[in-house]
Amino acid sequence: MPKTRFRNSVHRFVMTGFGLLTIFSMTACESRKPYDLLIQNGQVLDGTGKPAQQIDIAIAGGRIAAMGRIKAELAEKTIDASGKIVTPGLIDLRNHSAQNLARNPDARILLSQGITTVMLNADGGPRQDIWPLAAFLFQFEKVRPAVNVAAMVSHNTLRHLAMQDGDYERPATAAEIEIMEQLLHKAFRDGAYGLSTDLGFSSSAYADGFELDRLVRHVRDHSGLVSAAPRDPVRQFWTSLEELYQLSRRNQQPILVGQIQRAPIRVWKARRRWGKYLAADSPLLFTLFPQTRWYGEILNLVPQNEFFNWREISLSLYRLGGAHRIRIDYLPSQPDAVGRSLQAYAKQIDRSPQRAFMEIVKTHGAVVSMQSIRRDQLAWILLQRNVIPVTDGGLDVTIPNSSAGFGYLLNMVERQSLSLARIVHKLTGFAAGLLHLKDRGLIKPGYYADILIFDPKAITVQPTEHPILPRVHGMDWVLVNGDVVLEQGRWTSARPGMALRYRHTPMRERHEFVPN
Repeated sequence: MPKTRFRNSVHRFVMTGFGLLTIFSMTACESRKPYDLLIQNGQVLDGTGKPAQQIDIAIAGGRIAAMGRIKAELAEKTIDASGKIVTPGLIDLRNHSAQNLARNPDARILLSQGITTVMLNADGGPRQDIWPLAAFLFQFEKVRPAVNVAAMVSHNTLRHLAMQDGDYERPATAAEIEIMEQLLHKAFRDGAYGLSTDLGFSSSAYADGFELDRLVRHVRDHSGLVSAAPRDPVRQFWTSLEELYQLSRRNQQPILVGQIQRAPIRVWKARRRWGKYLAADSPLLFTLFPQTRWYGEILNLVPQNEFFNWREISLSLYRLGGAHRIRIDYLPSQPDAVGRSLQAYAKQIDRSPQRAFMEIVKTHGAVVSMQSIRRDQLAWILLQRNVIPVTDGGLDVTIPNSSAGFGYLLNMVERQSLSLARIVHKLTGFAAGLLHLKDRGLIKPGYYADILIFDPKAITVQPTEHPILPRVHGMDWVLVNGDVVLEQGRWTSARPGMALRYRHTPMRERHEFVPN
């Protein structure tokens, strides 16, 4: 065969193959549907606080691609949400899963409550396991969990790193505060969403006003968030709250106040006194566990380092209404005492309540509880504009009922006729606004598809053989970043969570986020 004819034959063969390949490619493109998933016929609460409306939601590439009336033929998969509520995924601003989430990345306890994003290290506690922050967040990129993860940096951690003489039970010097500011700046650069401090426990309790002012101003300059627990909510609730109020006012920085649930019951009756702190112009916001009973370690009932001080214990018991109101829920050394009051236990061992308190303190990890607030009072305060429900639990917590916080909340919404739209707004759009999450917390085109589908009346909390791990049932579908992690109540193997890193917004670009 002449060379010319051979070349022409090869050329025709190549061009024919290329043409067939092009046709196959075009056919594949034409057959591919524009949306990965379509949610139809659900009543959508978009996270803004507006009433529910029936609208279809199309998802592509992990984000909400379109909303409106959308044909099922345009999606690879369709979910019929008839008779269900569709909301953004819930954001837990105070979650304790820092240690175990990497080891248990399925996060079933969290997903069953509808939680798709957790804020870790918001308690300012004594552990130093979240440093450096960049390394802590990196582990969630290596072992991706089923939920999104954000983190704060602990004031206590900064003190331990800056005060290298080992004496943390004192105010920091000016030089040490400067080191703390440099460390705080590094934490923000690594992606921290703010600073957490507990003025009642750990070395943070020894910080003076000068130290707190310097750190809070540094957070303000980074447009971050400050999470703080008051100094003595059991015996001096209003004084401790006023300290945080003035700290916030002085530095023009909102403060998210936690750990108020163990306050005496008379605090919740003083609605007029609450007015100043719950007013529209108040710089304080509050996180609250949505149950009438407070659970925690017995150490939390007295000031730090006063666990064996007869007078201090007596005063705390008096403020809380007496030893008969405190129930023992976990006591390894005396299992038969579980379920009894402190007063009954004291009688059993032939001791005074104060002496019985000291004996229990010697058992590390002992858990007690008390009725801290009535149901109507809890419903009232949860509806206040600057009060946000949190679980205050998680995978690291060994406190009864702490694993079902949002399950109890959704039950309460039904029983107390609370506005589901307002509660969802607090846990989604409002929480996202506090954290400056510009593409989460709302059901809106362009936002990440963190989405729940459920019937509020079907949400139940059932106890198990292990009192610490009650199960929440009734959550039908949970999507995280567009992937289905809970399908018709069954867990999938998907773990699409992200490690979220804060990129601070200049002060002039900050926006106020006020719940309806």
